[in-house]
Amino acid sequence: MALPKLNQSPQYELEVPSTKQKIHFRPYLVKEEKVLMLALESNNQNEQINAVINTIQACVNEDLNINNLPTFDIDYIFTKIRTKSVGETTKLKYGCTHCDYKENEVEINLDTVVVDIPDVNNTIQITDDVSVIVDYPTYKTMMQIDEKIRDSGPGLIEMIARSIKQINTEEEVILSKDCKPEELTEFVDSMTSDQFKKIADYFQVMPQVKIDHEFVCSGCNQNNNIEIRGLENFFV
Repeated sequence: MALPKLNQSPQYELEVPSTKQKIHFRPYLVKEEKVLMLALESNNQNEQINAVINTIQACVNEDLNINNLPTFDIDYIFTKIRTKSVGETTKLKYGCTHCDYKENEVEINLDTVVVDIPDVNNTIQITDDVSVIVDYPTYKTMMQIDEKIRDSGPGLIEMIARSIKQINTEEEVILSKDCKPEELTEFVDSMTSDQFKKIADYFQVMPQVKIDHEFVCSGCNQNNNIEIRGLENFFV
């Protein structure tokens, strides 16, 4: 006697923020949730990223090239899958901006998550005769950077170097795929602070998943506005 197969067909639709592609997905299942929980408990960022990517691949019907999607697309897709898997709300604790009360339990509707993509030019003029074209980083890019330095200044340099798609000079066009990673890092290291800032500013406004929310403080009854950013708040 064959047991029934549950929840195999995609039931929901979403739009990928950067490409506007419509994709169909199912909720993640107990077997996938176990992997997510183990990754969360590991406190290992790479394990968490891999768990999220593998979950998306299992749940999405379309053939997505996940390695080429920027981090905010992955975060958005996963958050949408999470809302249909374990519920649209989660409870987080926030302090009040008006008083010392820090134990407000705030219920957040994860289905209101959005990604604001700024209208910025990804061609950046470094000098009069040198410009670079950059892409927003992917999680594949991020995992190539040593986790120990990922959130530091050297990590930022590595991330920017690995996000360069093309270097244009008066004489030639140099594609990053034709360069070694260390050559790109050396190129970024050779910039002045002002030149580096031109590129860094592009990543300062990099899109993120976010939710804007209001709550009333239990301690003083004052309204608070909060902006929740980043996948770590919506992981499971």
